[in-house]
Amino acid sequence: MDRVLILDVEGTCTATITGKVCPNHPQDFFLLPNVYGRVQQAKKEGWLVAVASNQGGVSYGFLSEQTAWDIMLALNSMLDDALSVIKICCYHPDAPEGRRDRYVDRSKPKPAMIHEIMEDLDLPSNRVGVVGNAFSDQLAAKHAGVEFRWAHEFFMWKPHWLRADRFGYHIKDHVLARKRAMLAVQARSTRWLHCKECALVYMSEGEMFCPECRKLGTEVRLADTKFSPRVDGKL
Repeated sequence: MDRVLILDVEGTCTATITGKVCPNHPQDFFLLPNVYGRVQQAKKEGWLVAVASNQGGVSYGFLSEQTAWDIMLALNSMLDDALSVIKICCYHPDAPEGRRDRYVDRSKPKPAMIHEIMEDLDLPSNRVGVVGNAFSDQLAAKHAGVEFRWAHEFFMWKPHWLRADRFGYHIKDHVLARKRAMLAVQARSTRWLHCKECALVYMSEGEMFCPECRKLGTEVRLADTKFSPRVDGKL
């Protein structure tokens, strides 16, 4: 029997070139480290690959539904047509009523898109795995009764790819970036340290020394600092 790997998109598989949280056109994103390789490896191991993505920007009018689909198709092209199923939800609960009411609320953390993929592929919950970077992804997997992995674990991102100021792409919404980092800390019981020598904020589960200059880092509470850790786009 087949198995399916269901991926979140923004912040899990891709990041934007312009620094926006989500891309508004198909040319405004790139693949995060190890995504291509891990997807191709999963295919070789007999997994089907699908994506389930909240596209709430459509409800706000930031992009059209067609553009959202074009972004997914561009992602599939970058992954050498590895995707068997693509699901998006254009609903956002905070969008203006006139816009959001055009769409059914299937957005994560609801498990609707995961269930749809399972039905499309005729697979039970024990043949499904979900990878994401947000609690909405984790909760959607939990509600669907399927296995969940955090993106930074599944794609084997190295601690020094999370940087304070030398990075491969920009996230201008620093508040959102700090919030995501704090959620990761709470979820994984991970400490964050700051190296003043090379302006690096890095994740540590015991090692106190900077992975680049090997000098001792200082533990920081991200919610109280100016730093916005992010994944470096360099391999």
